[in-house]
Amino acid sequence: MVQNELKDFSDYDIHCAVLDLISENSVRRKELESYILQEDALFCSPKFVRLKTLLPKLVKQDHRILIFSQWTKCLDLLGCLLDAIEFKYLRLDGQTDISTRQTLIDKFNNDASIPVFLLSTRAGGMGINLTAADTCILHDLDFNPFNDLQAEDRCHRIGQKRPVTVIKMVTEDTVDASIYSMQERKAKMNAAILENKEIGKKKSRKSSNDDTVITSIVEDAVTKFLLSPSAKKRGDV
Repeated sequence: MVQNELKDFSDYDIHCAVLDLISENSVRRKELESYILQEDALFCSPKFVRLKTLLPKLVKQDHRILIFSQWTKCLDLLGCLLDAIEFKYLRLDGQTDISTRQTLIDKFNNDASIPVFLLSTRAGGMGINLTAADTCILHDLDFNPFNDLQAEDRCHRIGQKRPVTVIKMVTEDTVDASIYSMQERKAKMNAAILENKEIGKKKSRKSSNDDTVITSIVEDAVTKFLLSPSAKKRGDV
């Protein structure tokens, strides 16, 4: 039964389970410590290698940082990284109790000694105001670029007094690059549709009405394509 259970565990899951077992009884360390991941294994990804040098540099320059990830497991690992470099941080994800979310937000906004806030990309909705931060790091991009834009906007609320820097982490020749490319295509498509609307406003009423109809047709066609099985199969949605 134990073997069957462990088959579904990642290396990191085993690492965490072993630490829990050792914390319960230190005598177990001798038998289990070989299953504990070392820092060179935990933080060997290109993104983590970059963060290990980038974050201290940003904090030294008095920047305060939001780091977003789609995956709570990534947030777990990011928390390990911040512990390793001895940075204080807060965390909010979909499992965070609603009654404590505003407390976390207020604590970050009012306590400058906390340089980093970890968040899952879609958690918290549109009402989160984190204007104490001026740097937004997207650790992994969302398939829907508007989810990332909404995440970035949490720095861009009323009350923001500093320029906001957005850093998108993309590993070359991986699925990251494909998602980034897809986001760029969707952004250009959206910009083209909006531009057509603006052009329509400047023309005569008849021409404007024609443009509105054309734009509506284009929007409807694009929406249907993005929701079609062929688009989903290709990963465009």
